[in-house]
Amino acid sequence: MLNSYVVSGIRTVVPIIVGFLVAHFALLHLVPSATAQAAVSGGLATAWYLIARAVETKFPKAGVLLGYPAAPTYLTTLKAGAAVPVPGGTLTVAPAASAVAPAPAAPVDPTKPAA
Repeated sequence: MLNSYVVSGIRTVVPIIVGFLVAHFALLHLVPSATAQAAVSGGLATAWYLIARAVETKFPKAGVLLGYPAAPTYLTTLKAGAAVPVPGGTLTVAPAASAVAPAPAAPVDPTKPAA
């Protein structure tokens, strides 16, 4: 399985490439301005991404339309006591160590004798 950031990069770049290619070949002689072609290319890339994501919600394997058949997964912050499935069983999250420093001791006056 690929790293989640690689997957998200692939799923971002593929719609841009598709939008560019469709705009380039479909509008080669229809839109003479490079600025207009760039705008159409961006619009097509956005449309491709939104349509592919909508189809992917119904048919998860349709994620290949974005270059990879599954959405990336990221680590989340877990609460203490949460059970996390791992190969071979589950792992229970231990409570975090206290981030609060202990209160400092009362200042010592060197002129007074120790009690």
